[in-house]
Amino acid sequence: MKYNIIIPSVILVLTVSCSKKEENKAPTPEVKNAPVAVMNYAQGEELITPAPQDLKDHKRKALKTSSRARAKPFKLYEGVVHKFPFTSSQPQVMVPGYFSGGKQVEFAVITHNQVIFFDQAGKKLGESQSVLNPKLAVAVRLKGKKVDALVASYGRGRKRDTAPVSLMLYTLENQKVTSQQIMSVATERADVSDLQTDSQGNILMAYYISKYEVQFSIFEQPFKSEKKIRAMKMISGVYPFEYKGQKSWALGRLYGDTPGSDGDAWILTQKDAVKVPSLRGLRSIFAFDADGDKKDELFLGDGWDKNYGQVAKGQITMIKVSPDGKFTSTKVAEFKDDFAVTQMELCDVDGDKKKELVVKGNNTLHVVFPHDKWKAVKLADLTSFEKFHCADLSGNGKESIIITKPWIAAISYGKK
Repeated sequence: MKYNIIIPSVILVLTVSCSKKEENKAPTPEVKNAPVAVMNYAQGEELITPAPQDLKDHKRKALKTSSRARAKPFKLYEGVVHKFPFTSSQPQVMVPGYFSGGKQVEFAVITHNQVIFFDQAGKKLGESQSVLNPKLAVAVRLKGKKVDALVASYGRGRKRDTAPVSLMLYTLENQKVTSQQIMSVATERADVSDLQTDSQGNILMAYYISKYEVQFSIFEQPFKSEKKIRAMKMISGVYPFEYKGQKSWALGRLYGDTPGSDGDAWILTQKDAVKVPSLRGLRSIFAFDADGDKKDELFLGDGWDKNYGQVAKGQITMIKVSPDGKFTSTKVAEFKDDFAVTQMELCDVDGDKKKELVVKGNNTLHVVFPHDKWKAVKLADLTSFEKFHCADLSGNGKESIIITKPWIAAISYGKK
């Protein structure tokens, strides 16, 4: 029997070069008796076998590249597409919200040099100069206000390689946009891996502080200071979560602590870090009450592997947590055309007052029905890593899925 292990030498060199900088940082909690394994493949199934002692004797086996790694042109399979008549330059980031206090959803569009607010008809409501290289953005309801504000993160890019990681707050009032810097920090790698809000309107942010180390922080309203929760290698997603009755946060990682190792999932409490079972690395993480017991389940965008052309797959793993903190893991969906699940959001796509799970893979967009045995309906081929959003555009209770690429458009589930 042959074993196949891929250990890129570049990753080994980079990790060693970073080690001195990380000597004073708190290490990731040790997971005792963690299984060491490699993946073998027989008839498409993954079999866990003990890792060989001598890695030098095991060469990479040639595998056929999966169609999951090939980009697909946009193609709609289900629903209706409505393109918005925005007149801005090519948008980088888009967020829906109630920014002016009106009754209809509006849009904040961020380009390389502007923040522009539009209504659904394309009328410009206000604009401001922005920082270069927008990364991720969210709409947040400010305490004591009846309108949303825009929180946008920025970092490095082709037009600004030496940029810091920064976080900005934008508000719109009487067609005037006011901006305020929340944070700005120079880092070795100015990238943002995730930006979320919690039920109190606070900002959860994960950003790189070195080539591999990611800082998870919270900015509580009124966004005057940064509360650093934990720094870990290769954090890919964060999400608020309650664990054993405590306010906690779920966290996913693309890779582990050692070069080439699989990523994993964690729950961070106020004091501890608890490892969550996963297949491999995570591209996204999410939580909601899927079974109606008034307790959220955890959902992992699972199955990532560094060999994304042959091994990685897009899978959703549901984690149910017992009152004493034990985990039950169930695979609820797998998407054959994707090597990653990059985003999950709740959205009432059919207006029946039951939330569906909208899932973005690297190549596809699906609607998954938790209340119908996890039935998955493919909406479109959509090769991109840009975030989508859900919004009730007409006020009738039926939410549309708003995409940014290849255009800013709304996808409505079902027929006209």
